[in-house]
Amino acid sequence: MKRKIAAIVAADIAGYSKLVAEDEEETLRRLASYRSVFEDFITRFSGRIFNTAGDAVLAEFPSAVEAVRCAIDVQESIRTRNLAYPSSRQMSFRIGITIGDVVERDGDLLGDGVNIAARLEGLAQPGGVCVSRTVYEQVANKLSVEFVDIGEQSVKNIPTPIHAYAVALGGEDPRLYKPSQQPNKVKGSTAFWPIAITAASVAVLAVTGLVYQTVANTNARSNAPRPVAAVEQNDRARTAPRPAEASATQLVPPPAADRPRFVENADGQSISEHKPCIEIRTACEQAGFAPGGVREGSGIFVDCIRPIMQGLPQPRSTSRPLPQIDPQVVAACRLRNPRFGEIPPGQVLGRNQWPGPFQPRMMGRP
Repeated sequence: MKRKIAAIVAADIAGYSKLVAEDEEETLRRLASYRSVFEDFITRFSGRIFNTAGDAVLAEFPSAVEAVRCAIDVQESIRTRNLAYPSSRQMSFRIGITIGDVVERDGDLLGDGVNIAARLEGLAQPGGVCVSRTVYEQVANKLSVEFVDIGEQSVKNIPTPIHAYAVALGGEDPRLYKPSQQPNKVKGSTAFWPIAITAASVAVLAVTGLVYQTVANTNARSNAPRPVAAVEQNDRARTAPRPAEASATQLVPPPAADRPRFVENADGQSISEHKPCIEIRTACEQAGFAPGGVREGSGIFVDCIRPIMQGLPQPRSTSRPLPQIDPQVVAACRLRNPRFGEIPPGQVLGRNQWPGPFQPRMMGRP
């Protein structure tokens, strides 16, 4: 046995038992296909699968950056493949990643690092990625992706809470994540309840006294005689005619120049055409960024469009400089399409569904 530091990736299929119960043969066939895609990405990013059980996959990587990149590419590839199936039959991985000191024995890895990765996988949403604070600190300044701080989470069989972060992938709502749980909860203390009851009693007495004093002061002021001038002024105010209320403002549609135009693609579907966004994407293509270049730091969405739209500096992993875009163009694109640069959920992006030259990102096996 030997010890080493490794980035551990744990993944499984969300709702796998339900899918098997509905259609066992079709689920097993798709599981084999999706796991093959997962294995291809793990090998491409210098990883190694050290254990599998049912629908679960455990892999190790020498680098946290490579582990997160692999997880993002896997989720985007699986999301694209799922579009061919109804929502009730889609298979989505949940992925958890951490860095830990593990023990290697006969090719298998054991230790807290493996257990924590499995618990983080349980915190992730279907199709999402959840990482520990250690991984977040390693990759936050090296990848152009957003992270959602979901706080410290108390998980099964782990004595201390885990501070977790979720990778905000395209089309994912960060509000779906559970709020952070309070780790400093008092357990098994016999002195806690007497103190809490005493504090609550004092608070009730204080509030009661305050309410009594407020009511007494109000009654005293209401019973006091008012000056004659004040009474006459109030009477005139009550009898004075009220001005006519303003009519409700009619909703006026925006000018034609501010509304997005709509064109039809080759499939007859109506899509919006936003010229400011097209200008940004064209500038990224001319700078050398292209779909599918995440590993080399030249992905058009992750490494170019997202930093420009979010006002972030050039990612450290990017080998080429970002194009200079007029801030007014960025603001106009953000106004028309706030989520530009992210793959819309539930929509296949083909060549004819984006204005100008564009080739959608194809990952894994066809």
